[in-house]
Amino acid sequence: MPPGKVDQKQRTQPAAPQKIDVTTGAFRRSILKDGAPLRLLRWLGFAVYLVVMVSVLLVAVEFLVRWSFPHINFQDAERSLLLPPAPGGSLVRWRPGASGVVFGESVKIDRFGYRDLQGGASVTGPSWLLLGDSVAFGVGVAAKDTFAGKLQAAHPAIKIWNSAVIGYSVGDYLEVVKEFLAKPTPPSLVILFYCLNDPAPRFQLPAGPVPLSEEVLGLLRRHSKLYMLMKGILADRSKTYFLNDFAYYNAANPAFRQTVEVLGETHALLKKAGIPFLVVVLPYEYQVRQRDAKDLAPQRLLDSKLRALGIPTLDLYDTFAASARPSKDLFLYADGIHLSREGHDLVFRAVSSRLAKAEARQPFSRPQETRQGMNRDRE
Repeated sequence: MPPGKVDQKQRTQPAAPQKIDVTTGAFRRSILKDGAPLRLLRWLGFAVYLVVMVSVLLVAVEFLVRWSFPHINFQDAERSLLLPPAPGGSLVRWRPGASGVVFGESVKIDRFGYRDLQGGASVTGPSWLLLGDSVAFGVGVAAKDTFAGKLQAAHPAIKIWNSAVIGYSVGDYLEVVKEFLAKPTPPSLVILFYCLNDPAPRFQLPAGPVPLSEEVLGLLRRHSKLYMLMKGILADRSKTYFLNDFAYYNAANPAFRQTVEVLGETHALLKKAGIPFLVVVLPYEYQVRQRDAKDLAPQRLLDSKLRALGIPTLDLYDTFAASARPSKDLFLYADGIHLSREGHDLVFRAVSSRLAKAEARQPFSRPQETRQGMNRDRE
């Protein structure tokens, strides 16, 4: 056949298909060559690598923070520890017999629904009732190191009921007092540990699902000391909380007026029952740090109103200001309200000194005879 000529059969018959090995790199390169899938795989691989490296770095920094700053506490409480109000009731309560973690500290709730202070006193004998919110509960501090635990250890023959619950305010304190007055053996002394945010609305558990953003923040508050460290560095939360609550303390403020009325009603009920009542006013970290007289307006206004009602008060600002420790050592890390172990010890000592003066005249196990001694000893 002459060169360049094509056989008629070759021209009319199609060429046989070539076999392609799909396992070869050549095939994969031919499919992905300079195409979008290849670029997508490259970016995906880079993203996975970046996520892994950032995760490893964050874990390493988290462990470094935990080792370097052991005093930084977690925040938040396990929701399973709290019970919503019973039908017809208004009080959020601790779940009786429950155990869990609050602000990074293991807590145990006794069979009655109060923080277990590990005392051995009889529940039917003489008792004292402590009222308060998360500060009096002692979040972030072991029970034995709270002022409630120290009071129990100092008075082993007296049952100390720490009725404090996260988020409680004066309306809740009144309901607790009514419950205890209805018991066969009411308490022989009631001490209310007043926090400057007590005029705030009453706490309610979320009725529906918690938003995803809050779930994420809750996980960080409960498990990341790096997160807590950054919060403390980037913002002065103590100042923010104080300035927010400072706004309540105006004689014309409806929330403050309601607070005074409820405290007056609480006092009247206890006075009728012959039970001594003491209101201990706790300072904020920002007040102790700044030591500015104008920042003490809330205490001055509250004290004037309570004195007019004949309610004994104990303002602990001077006690905290006189401490040799820096103000931040007396409170939890980057927290303007909740006390550290050292802060709890200051409260315990001040309250014990105050009570000792009245107890020297008449033991609190005989409340009908102690009212006069407590009032005479008011500060």
